Amino acid sequence: MTQPVFAEMFALAQCVPGPSSTQLAYGIGIIKKGVAGGMLSGFLFQFPGLLLMSLVGVGVAEFLKAPSPALRCAVAGLGAAGVALVAQSAVALTRGVCKDNVGLLLAATTATITFYVVRIWLFPLLIALGGIVTLIQLRKRDMASTAADAHVERFGLNRWAGLGVVGVWLAVLVGTIVAGRLVPADTCLPLDWWRTFYLSGSYIFGGGQVVIPMLYDQTVTRDCAPPPPGGGLPTCVDAPTTWVTTADFYTGLAVVQAMPGPLFNFAPYLGAVAARRAGVHPLVGIAVGWVGLNAPGILLYYGLLPWWGAVRHANVYRRALPGLNAAAVGLVTAAALTLTIALRSQSPFPDATIAIGMVVYTATGVLRVPVPAAVVGGGVLGVVAWAAKMH
Repeated sequence: MTQPVFAEMFALAQCVPGPSSTQLAYGIGIIKKGVAGGMLSGFLFQFPGLLLMSLVGVGVAEFLKAPSPALRCAVAGLGAAGVALVAQSAVALTRGVCKDNVGLLLAATTATITFYVVRIWLFPLLIALGGIVTLIQLRKRDMASTAADAHVERFGLNRWAGLGVVGVWLAVLVGTIVAGRLVPADTCLPLDWWRTFYLSGSYIFGGGQVVIPMLYDQTVTRDCAPPPPGGGLPTCVDAPTTWVTTADFYTGLAVVQAMPGPLFNFAPYLGAVAARRAGVHPLVGIAVGWVGLNAPGILLYYGLLPWWGAVRHANVYRRALPGLNAAAVGLVTAAALTLTIALRSQSPFPDATIAIGMVVYTATGVLRVPVPAAVVGGGVLGVVAWAAKMH
């Protein structure tokens, strides 16, 4: 595969809801060996992390039910490491995608708006607006691609079959929304889980770093007391009805980033933990979480790839591409900020947690420490902070 084709496929994944790296893995198989090749390459890319995170999820739900103070602080350190890696992804993507001041401005604007206003429908709207901005900016530039190294022989399905696959995604989406309206919440937890994961997978742009805060809002329920009269943060505790505890969530966030595979493998972990807490067989939660979060993006990528083949050389598409990507990067930046604030509010040592995150960020981003070692180091620093009674 040539570099221009790889870059285009990555950009397409950024413009389609779902897990960007997973979609790219499926796409590589598709253009080399067709539909079956895509299924094989995509599944092999996901399977190791899926298996490992499922096993971790089955064990963590019981392990963290009544954690000791040292364990709770180790979990806070792991969470700080996980958030630091999300922040590092945001910085790396900004440097790689935003090539001029317009791109930087689009990323900053998207990050600011989505940090302040959390609405699912807002994500695709801002990405589309980013594309419109660079479409206008580059309107006089000829950006049509006719290079020989951009040639692709296979696009998987034909266009009409691809349209049918998109129709399947849409039918399941509508059915999920209707079922959610007809069936009261909490009467069928697997259906509630499916609705959360499938809608998140259908609406989110920008990959795993962006979906993390959405999953936090959907799976973690907290009861918060009013802030103290003199100011400060409100005191919050996990609600009895929460699907996943805060400690469960941040532990999984750290572990999934030290595992092979995409961040969307966080879903089977969350499904397993939620199922164990609800007394449901863990395999149900794993299947609902993994299929629900991944299926929308995979269906859409299969369905839209042949249509991408028809428009990929067009000036309009290529002019809009820088803005689409820059706006998607802004979503990752907002995700890093949201997770940092949420982590600090629930940590037993808020200031030390931020410091641990800074250490992990420097270790992986500057000193090139391997991610698994940095994540373990974050947990160790959490225990050190507890032993030293840091704040």
